[in-house]
Amino acid sequence: MKFMLEFPAKGSPFSNSRPEDLKEAKRLLQNALDSGKLDCAYSKVGGGGYAVMNADSIADLRLQLRRLNVHDVNINPISELADVIDGYIEYHESGTHEELKKQAAAYHEHAASGYPEK
Repeated sequence: MKFMLEFPAKGSPFSNSRPEDLKEAKRLLQNALDSGKLDCAYSKVGGGGYAVMNADSIADLRLQLRRLNVHDVNINPISELADVIDGYIEYHESGTHEELKKQAAAYHEHAASGYPEK
């Protein structure tokens, strides 16, 4: 599973950091990127940033965030756009969309007639 992490702008945590702490932070970031735990990490010009984290579950995501001492972050599950398109292709090719259209039309007729007993 992929999760978009959005870090709000709250001033730079790096401004008052020691060089050795910054080097350690960079090493941890690079390890997370190299291992595939993170797909990417970006800093916004005005402060804050974004990252895409990979986790096997919500519990795994929470564990990873705790280990990194990450707090106050907005999290949204995301998916690869190609996977979404594949899902729509399967949906249309399977004929499921036609069945759902029929069900929706029948519901609309039933509602338009005041929901009479069947």
